[in-house]
Amino acid sequence: MFGPVSISNDHFNPPPKELPVEFVFDFHLKYNQKYPVVVFPVNDNEASLGSYTYQEFVPAIHRFGWRISSAINLQLSAEKSSASPVVAILLRAVVYRYDAAVFKTEFLLDAMTSLIVIAGVMRAGIIPFPISPLIAQLLKNTRPKGVIFDERTRVLAEGALEEFTKSEKETPVMFEVPPLSSLFPGHNVYDALPTFKRLPESVSVICHSSSSSSLYPKVVHWSSSLLTHHGGHQAFPVRNLSGQVLGAFGLEVFHSMGMVVFFVTLRQGLILGIMNPTERSSILPADPNKIFRSFELTKPHLFLTNPRALEVWNLYDILTSIMNPCIESFLKIFGGRFLSKSVGDKYVMEGVKLRAGYVASLDPFLRFGQDRNRPDSSVTPRESTPIACILIAKSFPDFQGLDWEYWTVYPRPDVKFIPRDDGLFELIVTAPDKTTPLPLTNTTLSGEPACNSGDILMAHPTKPHTYKMFGRSSDQIMLATGEVVSQAYFGIQSRSDEFLEETELSKHPLVSSVVMFGHTRPTVGLIIEPSVSGRELATTKELFVDHLWSDVSWRRIQLFHLKRPIINTFNQSSPSHMKISRKMVVMANPEKPISMSPKGLPRRPVVWHDYDDEISALYKREIRSML
Repeated sequence: MFGPVSISNDHFNPPPKELPVEFVFDFHLKYNQKYPVVVFPVNDNEASLGSYTYQEFVPAIHRFGWRISSAINLQLSAEKSSASPVVAILLRAVVYRYDAAVFKTEFLLDAMTSLIVIAGVMRAGIIPFPISPLIAQLLKNTRPKGVIFDERTRVLAEGALEEFTKSEKETPVMFEVPPLSSLFPGHNVYDALPTFKRLPESVSVICHSSSSSSLYPKVVHWSSSLLTHHGGHQAFPVRNLSGQVLGAFGLEVFHSMGMVVFFVTLRQGLILGIMNPTERSSILPADPNKIFRSFELTKPHLFLTNPRALEVWNLYDILTSIMNPCIESFLKIFGGRFLSKSVGDKYVMEGVKLRAGYVASLDPFLRFGQDRNRPDSSVTPRESTPIACILIAKSFPDFQGLDWEYWTVYPRPDVKFIPRDDGLFELIVTAPDKTTPLPLTNTTLSGEPACNSGDILMAHPTKPHTYKMFGRSSDQIMLATGEVVSQAYFGIQSRSDEFLEETELSKHPLVSSVVMFGHTRPTVGLIIEPSVSGRELATTKELFVDHLWSDVSWRRIQLFHLKRPIINTFNQSSPSHMKISRKMVVMANPEKPISMSPKGLPRRPVVWHDYDDEISALYKREIRSML
């Protein structure tokens, strides 16, 4: 069977459904002592797996809870009210960057320490707020009592606090995260943190959006009620998650997606597969080769990774080579951004079944993608488990074939798909009931507070209630002529009726990243950041553009032996207002790299702001040439 060599023979006792997540840890210590929380490869031996059980994990949580409470002078008491201080957690410096098949990363903390930090803060009755490098604005919004940092983020944290204190009287306490060895001293003796009152409406966690398409992230409050029911219903109704290992070797717990997965493990007995936390190489984000090796050694039942990694692995068929003997019992999850259509189709044609799911991070109750052939009336909106994912399994229901990008949702009173004039849809969500308000509202629907996810969806041409992601509303560029262009997708339909993505150009071996511009302008243009190979081959903008426009030069540099669309391909089938002119290309300055979101996607508003002078100069030059 495809799965870890040895996990645990202990039965998982699920916690009571109404038990707040802050106290689920103590429940597991009492009723699931020997049950593993995480497993990891100890060395390069397939038969050797290490683990941390709840008997070891929970004492470490209490140890960290005492330390952070003492640092911010919080008086812990069983009579503690629901009002809780906020502690910001800054344990990552930079997000993913991609250069063709090479992953450029900066160091973060290992997954195990990250789990302990978040859980320890929560168990002490403090509100954790994992934050991104855009922290000055976020600190002003939450006014934390402390900031947790590590050696790699000290300078960043100090700079942000200096900016923060210019407008605030009270300075947050700086607290450096202790080494993992001090949280696991080799014994399980510990002083228990006192319990406290946690009202359903109390805030338990603060997170923020990825700011993929905005200048600043949105702060989102997750209530105790939300987390209490978070993970209470299985996201995969045809599988029992107890005893299953989820290979989350590259999972960054400080993203909302990472916290979602963590809370599901606590409720359902899912075991996290991570890299060895005692090794330096386990620092995240990790090299994709190390992630893949951990996958090989651990042999998880489920696998979560970034789609970009899947595309890189697909170039060398290394993933399919070990999947084929075990597809029947193999399930893979991945989320965070689009998976290339060509890669997904290749997996499907090789016999792998892909199943798409959807979640809006600003509404963690929202989760679509169930079997459309068997509506489950027992699954209420309140019970839905928010996992954004695409699933792969041999015997999984609701298989859409080559329509694997699509997901199905039954009509629900709290979810509305609002048609647009261009034939696409916007998703509007209202509260599932009076007792469970939405974490974030930004519009109204029929007089009720609602949340517009900002996502633009495309309906399947023949299957009812079935949609796929098209892009973000903020990705839409309205030209001065009134015509609308999507920058997430160029909006060009090829003969196979597939949409050619903006990201396809970024996969060109000479290109690192691409951003389209043109809002309120007469035509569109591109900001293109060359890859290392691109800068070496094309030392000037003119030479670089020649390579991108020339089919001949492309055939000469087929570094990965793949057919990829280039700009001529886009222009041949696009309407006149969407054609890309050679004159409307900005070559990114190495001193102003394209800003990327935590998902590895360009933060377009930031890039537009950074390159406003260059963009304006192009249009002025174009206007002068027409006079």
